Amino acid sequence: MAAYNEVFKRIEKKYKVNPTQRNAVEGFFFDVLQPDAYGRSRITSIYWDTPSWGLISRSLEKPKYKEKLRARAYGEEAGEALLRACIAGVVAPEDGAHLVFFEIKKKFKRVVYKRRIGLSLAALFAFLDGVPYEEAVAAYPTAFDEANQLAASPLNRQIAREIFAMLRRYEDMAPAMAIRCERTAWAPVESTPEESPYAQLRVTFDDNLCYMNLRAASAWTPILPASTAIMELKNAGPLPVAFASLLAKHDIYPTSFSKYGTAYQMTAFAAGQAPGLECVFGQSANGEGVGFSARSPQHAQSTLRNVPTSVISSGARSAESRDPVSDGRGSDVPSRLRRARDLSTAALRAFGRDDVEGESLRAFGRDDVKSNNYRKKGERCA
Repeated sequence: MAAYNEVFKRIEKKYKVNPTQRNAVEGFFFDVLQPDAYGRSRITSIYWDTPSWGLISRSLEKPKYKEKLRARAYGEEAGEALLRACIAGVVAPEDGAHLVFFEIKKKFKRVVYKRRIGLSLAALFAFLDGVPYEEAVAAYPTAFDEANQLAASPLNRQIAREIFAMLRRYEDMAPAMAIRCERTAWAPVESTPEESPYAQLRVTFDDNLCYMNLRAASAWTPILPASTAIMELKNAGPLPVAFASLLAKHDIYPTSFSKYGTAYQMTAFAAGQAPGLECVFGQSANGEGVGFSARSPQHAQSTLRNVPTSVISSGARSAESRDPVSDGRGSDVPSRLRRARDLSTAALRAFGRDDVEGESLRAFGRDDVKSNNYRKKGERCA
């Protein structure tokens, strides 16, 4: 087993990349980075949440501070064992020794902090059932001596107390959502000097992203098209200049994307249970995703960034297939305006428009309207 870190503090940036962009990035840092000890592996993450989805709902509002609690397993066997245990609520005897990680992930002013403990699956569930952490890890060791030694360390005991406090702070937290992906991780080569700009850089590519709603006994559902990967750059400081230039050259720009957040939005709409949100475009024909708007600008900004182009196209085709809309002047509204009709008030707010009503009416050729901004002043909008 490779050594692992219990504590992280770093800046994480996410990018959606296609195969061409991914090849360009991997070709660039082939000499300075190498696949880490896990190489390409399956990662299964189980997110704990309250019955009302309180943690992810708050996260989607983009507060300055937010936190999540999750269990994570590396490898197919450990991932399947973790999933079975979370669904059944008990650990099968043959699954108990699998190594899993239980961690708090916090984000404050765009800096990510992670604190995690590594322990056996049986020890994790004993801990969740109220067995003191020290007793749980002693009674149920993993198959790795190094992991067992770390689990009993003072730092791990302190992190366990922090996790216990978080479980008490939120009522009735339980496994809520499973996220699975195939990850290829790159880390600096061993000979990289500490002063090198690549010394702290870590790059991961996550593809085949899918989710399972544990509260609805759903099947695995894709989150993104198979050709799209999420590239994540994790660094303690700014990116190397040459690397940043490469990203710009290939039109690779940061995006706001939450695996758990997107999965929650998709499953909530599928169940018709999404407080404060409303669907704009609906499910795409090929099932690649769903488009959203929201009744608050914060929700809208976080959701609409993740709408795949195919979904928007699907929504546009749906709008064009409807009966023509008259503009009141004896002619049909062009298709581009019929598409605008499908944008809700919340969607317009998502693009930073305060004069929502005026913008909606102008979409249909009405320029003799007053915006919400100017109506209070009794002025006409230009």
